[in-house]
Amino acid sequence: MASTKSFAEAVKDRRTYYALSNESTVPDSRIQEIVKDAILHTPSAFNSQTSRAVVLLGEEHVKTWDIIAEVYKQQLPEEKFNQANKRFQGFKAAYGTILFYEDTDSVREFQAKFKTYEDKFPGWSEQTNGMHQYH
Repeated sequence: MASTKSFAEAVKDRRTYYALSNESTVPDSRIQEIVKDAILHTPSAFNSQTSRAVVLLGEEHVKTWDIIAEVYKQQLPEEKFNQANKRFQGFKAAYGTILFYEDTDSVREFQAKFKTYEDKFPGWSEQTNGMHQYH
């Protein structure tokens, strides 16, 4: 049976879960579809659509967190790395990772096209990126 919660109720009930699992009841294709729909249908200033997302599942997900840990291991003092690595390993234990980012080339194109609002596009792009992640 489908949930009858309103959007506002779902927002109020949202919580962060730190005990992540590498199992999903949602098919990979549906996860990708949800992310794609969020990227395509979330409003943006001037319909700029500067946000992008990468869905990492399975080995790609695991490899990403191994790379992140290795980079931070080289850059942080041991004590700080050990603390950070606990979080990295927790994220690695999840089913997947979705990386949201801004296409800065697209932002620059809109800045050039709409000079009046040139200084606004970087901020608008960041706001849109936040909406994508919340969507």
